[in-house]
Amino acid sequence: AANLLIRQDEQLHAYNTDLIAVENRLAAKSHDHVLLLGAGGAARAALVALKGRIGTVTITDRNQDVAEELLSLANGMGIRGRTVDFSHGAEAATQASLIINATPIGKYPEDPAPWGQARLTPGTFVYDFVYGKHVTGTIQSAIDQGLEYSDGWEHLLLQAEAMIPLLGLGEQTAAQLQLSLTRIRENN
Repeated sequence: AANLLIRQDEQLHAYNTDLIAVENRLAAKSHDHVLLLGAGGAARAALVALKGRIGTVTITDRNQDVAEELLSLANGMGIRGRTVDFSHGAEAATQASLIINATPIGKYPEDPAPWGQARLTPGTFVYDFVYGKHVTGTIQSAIDQGLEYSDGWEHLLLQAEAMIPLLGLGEQTAAQLQLSLTRIRENN
């Protein structure tokens, strides 16, 4: 899946800035057990970005067939894993060292963390693709449990930074992007 198309010399080149953002934030270390909440394009990008850095993966989605398709991709990349029904996501979350929320859960202020009130393992890293005017339930749970996290705003900034070299923009662009996103976030 691509989310950035660039025309160069009469050809279109496709890029996935979700993949680049996740890679830049999470690929510096290995993750024993990853829980992917969601199995769409963002989850697929995260899985590919972390290739070679995942011990095992658990994939859950409201659509079990889509979760199975993503597991097939993981297996094809040499990543062992399993799928679980979305209703068992809380139990899977308690066993993960990295949780990636690639669902729309958190879009609304009243949305709880996808794992509900479950206590996560100390040292778990939480990565949330969702951003909004509020702190998502996913990130609030990570904060309440003293866990390290990246929220959707950080992901958005990492995506924007990934575009800079692809678009041939100058180095000053990164600082301008950060300032612009900070202003947007503060005004929401």
